[in-house]
Amino acid sequence: MMRMAFLAVTAICALFAPLHMAAAQEEADAPKPGLHRGYGDWHLACDNVYSCEANSLASDFQLEQGATLRIQRQAGQVGYFRVMVLARDPEVKRVALLVDGRQRIEGEVDKDGRFVVPPGQSMTIARALARGKRASVIDTTLVTPQKVIAEISLKGSFAAMRAMDKQHGRSWTSDAIAERGRRSYRGTAERLPIVPQMAPADFEDLPSKKAMARLAEESGCTEQRNENTGFTEQAHPLQETDAEYIALVTVPCGYGAYNTSEKPFIARRAKDADDDDLWRFALAKFDYHPAWSENPERTLLVNSYYAAEDGILGSFAKGRGLGDCGSGESYVWDGQMFRLFEASAMDECRGVWEWPTIWRAYVQRR
Repeated sequence: MMRMAFLAVTAICALFAPLHMAAAQEEADAPKPGLHRGYGDWHLACDNVYSCEANSLASDFQLEQGATLRIQRQAGQVGYFRVMVLARDPEVKRVALLVDGRQRIEGEVDKDGRFVVPPGQSMTIARALARGKRASVIDTTLVTPQKVIAEISLKGSFAAMRAMDKQHGRSWTSDAIAERGRRSYRGTAERLPIVPQMAPADFEDLPSKKAMARLAEESGCTEQRNENTGFTEQAHPLQETDAEYIALVTVPCGYGAYNTSEKPFIARRAKDADDDDLWRFALAKFDYHPAWSENPERTLLVNSYYAAEDGILGSFAKGRGLGDCGSGESYVWDGQMFRLFEASAMDECRGVWEWPTIWRAYVQRR
């Protein structure tokens, strides 16, 4: 379930893949994720190229809210601008959005539970949300009965959208959501950085269970091993050169109610070596450390997985069991270290299930 949630976040960002390819720049420096913070009952997150997303937050007493609101906007004059309602109940097929009981927009919900406001009305609705006090989402699937599935506080919506305008350089322009002015907006979108990736390898000569068990003992993580549950060391082929095999090995190193942690190692072995003991292990290097790795000497992945076909290493740390807060990172191997190409985060544990993106790059395979 945790992996599915992480992939869902990745899938949202993949919607913008054509923009990645059209607007990529030179190889990335050390990743610097964008702004992400709460504003009252709203949350704003922006990535490194200033694509921003504002989400409504459920109240502390109503965490199973039937719907939430999301506003996505990209920097530049031709970027996307989306206002949407996200309904949680799959039986809801049509919704209406009311702002302070007056401004109303209605439409069909897609298979993912989203009603996207028509582009021509996005600005009108966004400005109403920024200036309003309360929004209501009504299930209009049936003519009768119709019921309110969410009452959404707009406290903080103005501040969140004002911050979004500022990120884009739209403040006090005619294109601003919150603080409008007469000036024309002439901003341009930033280019995505490029992250190189070595083509994923496929070989069967991997470290033995004996060698990995010894590695676990040397790394001080033997107490967390549990062969009955499958929480044991894992090995994956990473790269094959003319002289050696290079593999990723993850060693279990902690678990709780809803998170597990693993130490990542790079294993190297010369092709002409016959002895399994000749695998050499070193802690894997990252250009951006996962959420639980404040100490670079003790890198930890959380709920990690490796997608061999695409060569993607993922880490997904939940802030609590419900999964509506936390952080996620996706990496590719460049031959020397793991390079971040996508990061997401949600600081508030208040009903946002798809965490917004705070950093992304275009992956260029070598």
